Amino acid sequence: MRFHFIKASAETQTRAIAWSSGTLLLLVTILPNGSKATARIYCKNAEIYAKTLTKLHSGNLLAVKLGFQLGRSFWTVIPQV
Repeated sequence: MRFHFIKASAETQTRAIAWSSGTLLLLVTILPNGSKATARIYCKNAEIYAKTLTKLHSGNLLAVKLGFQLGRSFWTVIPQV
């Protein structure tokens, strides 16, 4: 499976939605081509959630892979931490 890389925008704030099966993290990201997009990052447990936030707040690129579909044109990504 191919990985993609995203980076949190400097002025972004994160929102978290907790589910029984994990946490959905919403934030504005900068894609490799320079455009901005809203990322929906699915974190399966608290450890992955904490590592993902640490990596994003430090300004590093986050490797992700395509997750599951939320709606007609909305997909989640799964962090590779």
